[in-house]
Amino acid sequence: MVILMWGGFHVLRYAYFGDFLPNTAYAQNISVIHRLKELLTCSPNIIYHTSLAQKIIKMHHGYLFVLCLPLIGFIRRACCQREKVAWVFLYAALCSLFLTALLNPYVFGRTRIDETRTTTQMALVSVVFISVILSKLKLEKRTQQFCLIAGYIVLSFFLIEILSFKPYYLGFSTKRFLKFRSEFLELQRKHKLFRPTVANADLGIMSWYKDFNIVDLGLLGNPVLTRLAKQDKADYLFQFVAPDFIEFHVWWSCEYYYLFDDDRFKELYEPARVNQAQIKGFCQDKNLIEGVWVRKDIKINSHSRERLLIEALQNEISLDAVKKEIDHCVKENTSTTSCLYVTRTVYRFLPEFVKKGYTSEQITGLFRASPSSKYDIAVLTSREQGPWYSDAIAFIKNHENNK
Repeated sequence: MVILMWGGFHVLRYAYFGDFLPNTAYAQNISVIHRLKELLTCSPNIIYHTSLAQKIIKMHHGYLFVLCLPLIGFIRRACCQREKVAWVFLYAALCSLFLTALLNPYVFGRTRIDETRTTTQMALVSVVFISVILSKLKLEKRTQQFCLIAGYIVLSFFLIEILSFKPYYLGFSTKRFLKFRSEFLELQRKHKLFRPTVANADLGIMSWYKDFNIVDLGLLGNPVLTRLAKQDKADYLFQFVAPDFIEFHVWWSCEYYYLFDDDRFKELYEPARVNQAQIKGFCQDKNLIEGVWVRKDIKINSHSRERLLIEALQNEISLDAVKKEIDHCVKENTSTTSCLYVTRTVYRFLPEFVKKGYTSEQITGLFRASPSSKYDIAVLTSREQGPWYSDAIAFIKNHENNK
């Protein structure tokens, strides 16, 4: 039954996401097959994984689990077959959860931000295992049992005390990211912009409030960025998705340093807030730029065709306005990316088009004349098909090759 549920889960996940591997695996370069090869070939990386496994035992008090293993020989025998089966299953389940946490580094490697955060179940398992073992001890004399249990409890508290650590955030406090959201909202009000597309490395806070369309620079929530090489990433960000607002803070300024060196960054964006920051260990201790940038074409005083189309659709949701704009961009420019601003704008208002009763076929049908139709249709139907990003990525890579 467990295997059937596991298989059914993955079938449904593939139907929804269009891939058996989760996006996080691509974002963090996690390959189970590669890890297993390291184990089979006794790769030197195993030493690092072993040290991480030791850290997991310490952080989640797994040593308490190990401490109680010798007591299994003293547990009370089951009174009947049914009870025996139940206890064997319980021991096996607890050992399984413990071992999967312990072996996690060997299969998946380290996790981003906090190395042990994906194995916190070990803490609960250790406590439950101790409780189960101590509750089933059977010794000849009650005094022996009392002394043994008391001794184990005292020893456990002693170990917890000497190996304890101060509580800390799993990653970072949400306060700093709430500040970024406030900045985005202020820019939205300033430029009277409908449902802005924002790009930064925090998917959590931004997606929680449903204020924006989001390009996750942290990669975990963006299947397109995750699967692109650096140059393709730059093309995607500057020419295709073109976020209205971009925010970088220190670590991510280092990760995306090549965007600052791209001429298109200064050409397309202007700073709303910029400051210098330096943290040792990032980018060889160089000064890094962090801040918030606004795309020039969507500013309130901009007379770009994109801004004018946004304002037209803010006044009235109409496919006629979209068709007129596609006809213009096809006629005036032969570039394969000439109509992408129309795609971005329609996507911005997509829920409103749906509410007004327009079907997906009616909306995407207008884009069949667009030189980027393959990409346009993939994006505009992304809510309806799991592997939408495959067509989008193929078009982006082909565009880069043609250049």
